[in-house]
Amino acid sequence: MRKSRSGVSSSLDGGFRRSLIARDGALGIRCPSCSQNLQLDVGFAGGVCRCANCGELMAVPADPVSHNVEPLRRPERPSRPQTPGQEPGAATASGAETFTTRSGRTVRIDVNRVPVARLKKRAIKVSVVLVFVLVMAALAGGVATAVIMLIKSAETPTGITVDPREAHREAIGYDPDANPFTDASANLLGVRVQADACLVIDASGTRLGWFDPVKKAVRILAGKGGHPGGLRVVFAMEQGPISYPAPTATTGTVSDGINAFLDSAEALGAADLYPAVELALAGGAKQLVLVTGQRVFDDQVEQLATLLKPEPGVQLDVILMQRNAPDLCDLARRRGGTCVMMSSRQILQWQTEAGVQ
Repeated sequence: MRKSRSGVSSSLDGGFRRSLIARDGALGIRCPSCSQNLQLDVGFAGGVCRCANCGELMAVPADPVSHNVEPLRRPERPSRPQTPGQEPGAATASGAETFTTRSGRTVRIDVNRVPVARLKKRAIKVSVVLVFVLVMAALAGGVATAVIMLIKSAETPTGITVDPREAHREAIGYDPDANPFTDASANLLGVRVQADACLVIDASGTRLGWFDPVKKAVRILAGKGGHPGGLRVVFAMEQGPISYPAPTATTGTVSDGINAFLDSAEALGAADLYPAVELALAGGAKQLVLVTGQRVFDDQVEQLATLLKPEPGVQLDVILMQRNAPDLCDLARRRGGTCVMMSSRQILQWQTEAGVQ
C-alpha cells in the first residue's frame, strides 16, 4: 500500500489515484484507461459514467475519498441464466447489460444512457492572473521611465543633444579614438592629461618595443602647451628616477630642454616605480599618469596605495603596456582615474595614420 499526498491509502496494483471532490459541486475523477482528468456532477457519485476522451466505462465510488474509480468489464460468465444464443453480458430486451468491477461489484446499465464525464478544464487562479498583470505593468512602467531618463540625459539644459559616447569619454578621461600624434586635445595614448599632471614612465630594459613610441607621444604632448611651467615627466630608471623639470627648477618652457631630456632616457635594467611616483608627488602633481609594462605585484600595489594615501586629491591614471594588472587598475579607479591596456600595435597604427616615423 502507498499513500497519496493527501495521506489517503491507494492500491498499488490498480495504479489509479483517488477521486477528488472539486469545488462548485463538481466531482473530479481520473479515467483509469487514459488517465484524463474528468469532471462529473456530485449527484452521480455511486453511479457510472463514460470518459469523454476514450469512451471508457467506469464505476464512480459513492465515497470518492475512500475508494477508487473502477473500470467496468463484461463478465466472463453470466451472472444469471441467459436466453439461448445470448452472449454473456449482452444486452437484454430492456437494453441493460451486466458489467463487473475489479472489486467484484456487479452493475447493470444501459450503455446508451450512461452520462459522459466532461474533460476537466484547467483553472487559472485569479491570483496568478493578477500577479502576471502587475509584473507586466511594472515592466512597462520601468521601460517607460528608462526611456524618459535617457532622453533627458541626452540633452543639455539648452536642449542641445550630446553624443553619449562623448559623455562617457569625458567621464572616464579616456578616448580610444584620440590619436596622440594628431589630436589637438592634451592626451597621452588617449588618456586625458590635465594641466597639473605629471607623467611617470617605466624605463625598464625589457620594454623597448613601446618605449620609443611613447617618448614620441610625450614630445608631441609637450608641444601642445597648456601646462604651466612646462610638462612634468618622471622616468623610472634602474639607477633611480629622473625628472623634467629638475626638482629644484621653478620655471620651465617647452623647448629643447625637454627634447634633450627625452633623448637622454634609455630603457635599461629593471626600474622601481615607487621612487618615481614619490618624486612626482613631491612636485605637487594633482594627476599622475603612470605608463608601465612591468609585472606589478600585490605588495608593490600596496606600497603605492600607502604612498598615495596622504594625498587624497591626487588622481591616478594607469596605462598598461601589453600587460594586465588587476590590482593596479583597481587602485587607479579608487583614486578617481582610469586604467587602459595598450598594445604596441595600437601605437604603431596611430603613428602610421599620423605619418610619424
